Amino acid sequence: MKEKSIRFFTSQDNQKARKKSDKPRKSKKQPTLTGTISAKGIIVFPVKTAAALDLGSSPMRFKVGVQEGKRKISSLYLVQTDAQADGFDLVKAGRSYGIELAGVLTNNGLDYKGAKHAFVVKEFSQDGMNGYELQLKDSEPKVKAAVSATGKKRGRPRKTEVAA
Repeated sequence: MKEKSIRFFTSQDNQKARKKSDKPRKSKKQPTLTGTISAKGIIVFPVKTAAALDLGSSPMRFKVGVQEGKRKISSLYLVQTDAQADGFDLVKAGRSYGIELAGVLTNNGLDYKGAKHAFVVKEFSQDGMNGYELQLKDSEPKVKAAVSATGKKRGRPRKTEVAA
């Protein structure tokens, strides 16, 4: 009978060997920064978006603009400013931050009462100005609260006493 050659392992062989790959490690993907436009015409930045953009650390004012020559608003542009007359205040509302723009949105034909609008926040720089571009996503019609399915009043009916 022929002898078999056997290879035995050591404790170092049990360690997982890390291969050094030529590929650089992928950096973590930045989360997409989003926000919404409320039914009162306030541009709302959630807590995570506000923290990522460093909003609310001190009182802030923004100039708000849209691209000229466009009939419909597809993007809003926010540029930080110190001027009292030109800017809109960033206000803390609950856990989020917001800018009240009801008049501007109504005058430019954006129906924030009848549809739910969301946007993606991106940084932009143009002509020495740095700010944020709020790209509006497709709007969804608002769904009204459900009325009872049976059409009847809820709760127990009241007993009325009859005068005898």
